[in-house]
Amino acid sequence: MSVAVAWVPWALVWGDALQDAAQVGQAAGTQARNAFAVPTASGNTLSLFPGTPGGALSFSTLFPGSQNGNPGDFSALFGNDTGTIVQGQHAQSGLLSEDSATGAAYRTLRETVDHSRPDMRLDPLWSQTDDVNTHFAEISRTFADCSVNTSFNQSERHTHVPDYRTCDRLEDRGGSCSLFHDYTIVALVTTWGGATMQSCGSGCTQVVYRHAETPHELMGNNYPPYAAPQTFGYTVSDSSWISAASVSIAARAAPSLWFQIDQYTERYTVAFDGYAFADASTETFDQVNRPDITLDWTAQLKDGASFTIGNDYSFRTTGPREWWRASAAYTVTVTLRHPPLVQDRGWSDNPQCVAMANALAVNGGFCQGSITCRGAPALDGNGCYAGAGAPLCAGDFPPSPIPSQSPFCTQLDVSADCSGFNRGQMACWTDPQGHAQCPFNEGNSPTDCTELEQNPQCGFIKSVCVEGAQDANGHCYLHEETWDCGTLHAIPVLDRRSTMDCAGPVRCLGTECVTFPGEQSADFAKAVAALQAAQMAAADLQCDPGGRCVVFSGEPRECKRAVGGIVNCCNTPGNAALGDYLTLVFATMKLDNAVMGLDSGSAVRGAWETLRGPIADTYSAVTEAFSSAANTLMGNTTAAATDSALNAGLAEVTDGLMMQTAEWTAQVFGDAAANTLFVAADGAGAAVTNGVAANGGVAFAPLIGSILSVVMWAYAIYQIVMVLIKLIWTCEQDEFELGAKRELKSCVRVGGYCRSDVLGICIEKRDAYCCFNTPLARILNEQVRPQLGRDWGDPKAPDCLGIDVADFSRVDWSRVNLDEWLAILVQTGHFPTLDKLGIDALTGSGSALAVDGQRANAAQRSTERVDGLDAEQLRLDAGSAAWGGVLPGLPGGR
Repeated sequence: MSVAVAWVPWALVWGDALQDAAQVGQAAGTQARNAFAVPTASGNTLSLFPGTPGGALSFSTLFPGSQNGNPGDFSALFGNDTGTIVQGQHAQSGLLSEDSATGAAYRTLRETVDHSRPDMRLDPLWSQTDDVNTHFAEISRTFADCSVNTSFNQSERHTHVPDYRTCDRLEDRGGSCSLFHDYTIVALVTTWGGATMQSCGSGCTQVVYRHAETPHELMGNNYPPYAAPQTFGYTVSDSSWISAASVSIAARAAPSLWFQIDQYTERYTVAFDGYAFADASTETFDQVNRPDITLDWTAQLKDGASFTIGNDYSFRTTGPREWWRASAAYTVTVTLRHPPLVQDRGWSDNPQCVAMANALAVNGGFCQGSITCRGAPALDGNGCYAGAGAPLCAGDFPPSPIPSQSPFCTQLDVSADCSGFNRGQMACWTDPQGHAQCPFNEGNSPTDCTELEQNPQCGFIKSVCVEGAQDANGHCYLHEETWDCGTLHAIPVLDRRSTMDCAGPVRCLGTECVTFPGEQSADFAKAVAALQAAQMAAADLQCDPGGRCVVFSGEPRECKRAVGGIVNCCNTPGNAALGDYLTLVFATMKLDNAVMGLDSGSAVRGAWETLRGPIADTYSAVTEAFSSAANTLMGNTTAAATDSALNAGLAEVTDGLMMQTAEWTAQVFGDAAANTLFVAADGAGAAVTNGVAANGGVAFAPLIGSILSVVMWAYAIYQIVMVLIKLIWTCEQDEFELGAKRELKSCVRVGGYCRSDVLGICIEKRDAYCCFNTPLARILNEQVRPQLGRDWGDPKAPDCLGIDVADFSRVDWSRVNLDEWLAILVQTGHFPTLDKLGIDALTGSGSALAVDGQRANAAQRSTERVDGLDAEQLRLDAGSAAWGGVLPGLPGGR
């Protein structure tokens, strides 16, 4: 071969072609590298390809919104470490609600905050990655100058048989923490002369002067001068803050007098920066003008203003003749627009502390504790601060991260105790010994996941919040984790492999090398799985009186566990023999088919009678077999003459098979399992005692349902008696049955929920399952339900109904994967390999009917029966005799 490879020219040509292709690629790369030009920037434009048209981008396109930024905002943070951190945290908080791609990406990362974080260091996925990196040198070896050889071999492929296990992890939301608020209150406006300030919303302050009507003042007999006008105003500490200023003045006329007067005069004067107005009576009873004033007066009012206003009148009464004077009412309002007087730099970004505060019962959570506000200034009865001139209220601040707390706080100290969430009295139940169990859950075990975390065979699958363990704020107190501790198993397959014989290094271009993917055929394994499914469907079929038939039905089961406590009735025995159980399933199916075929008219009766034993003479076997077959095929309901002679023999055979099967079941599984499947024929005593069947014979137990449901129920009882008795007997009978069925890989976990009548308490958790008669029934339900649009229902009300036969036509069976079932068959020694398909294994000593292991196979029994006989003549004679007795009883017979 080496000589041929060295001599044949095409091997060298193939290598040269790869080398030439690599050289062409290198030349193309060199050309691209030499032609590359570094992008340049000019002003606000970036040129990606200098010297070529196109490719120019503005900075505003690359960084949207950058043109609206104010460098002064960031310069103010120079040297302010606390302020810089707060601004960064404030920006992060803004991303939680920002409607942008950046906000969505940030929220995606933040969604993992409220999830459990198991220790993944021993996860098998990472272990495999580490192994690949460790042995990378072996993987990187290359070959070249290759020839392709194809061979067909018996091999195997590996499939993963999952072993899903769940555990609980309490989220401790208790503890102590603090939130900090960085803000400054600016005193922008100061009033004088009786003017006051009031808030007109965020970024709005009003200076208000209200002059009420003054009482009449007696001045004597001479005409008096008017009273001095009112003088008031305000000052602004930094006029650059004022973006707009307006003034409005509304004056009332002098009120009507209720006594007689003979003289009356008025005056009205208004003067402030850049504005003056005056009007006075020129004669008695001359009314003056008091116009309402509304002005946008920003330039004159932004630095502050001084007002001088008089709204006076005087009059003389007729008797006695005396002069009086007084002032009428008016109101002056100056509205100033400016940035908020609160320079709020935000709260510290501490989601865990916010979650802890929200976990308190006062905020809709499940914990007890307190929130203490520190650093807030003195507030008035309305919760506002008056020290800045205009009142500042909570609405002038951005919302507090804890809605129930005042935004005036500069520090919030949070203390929470959540131990009461899962601590308390569990519901009572009665154990199998009749004792009442009412345990108290101390709840001091935060998780039972440690064992799974530290098991390198177990891989983390998912974490979900347990139903009923989430408070009104969306915070979860109890996570349920799912781990897969399954194993790999080999399934025999026919493998076609293509190999390359290489004399030197492979010629690679970049990272791409010449490879030949292998192909395989698993048709035999698929046929085995399909056959098993068909056989079990027939045995696991249940029909109602209306004609509706359902295959692979299950039943809902649940178990309880103390949340964070020691009571756990969801444990599995850990040593249930799945192989023994499948042996019982398959043997019972064969026995069921055989016994049910013994009745007159059965489609398999003739064959059964031929193979049954012992039989007195071979002649009768041949003739009676043909007679039985004729009755079956023709549908004759009247027993032939031969039947009367066979009744006693058939009953004897049936009773013998029953007794042998019952004793075999007892030998393999114990008396408990045998007495569940069988009963004494006379109804007195047990079917099996110490492995020996009752003298009067045995019969199938009168249980309702498919034959496989009987087997599953019997084996579950056996597991309870023989295995689960070793566990803590504080649990209920149904929970032990569930544990056995789960160990037999026949249950699907629907979910868990908190069983509590009190909101905010989860002392006891229930795990809900759907359990089936066999692992195959469970696997088919898992595979078929998604195609039918069915789920498993709610954990509190699981949907365990099987597959309606009418729905089978809707199933795409090419999408049904039965690899797990094949792996279980291989694991338990039930996969039908070639060495198990021989005649002796099927009909002889390897048959399930060979109780003593000495059964001759079908060929040997047939040879013994026909030894020395002219079979053809006997069959002809038997046929003539049989037809002679049968034809007269047929319609139109003669």
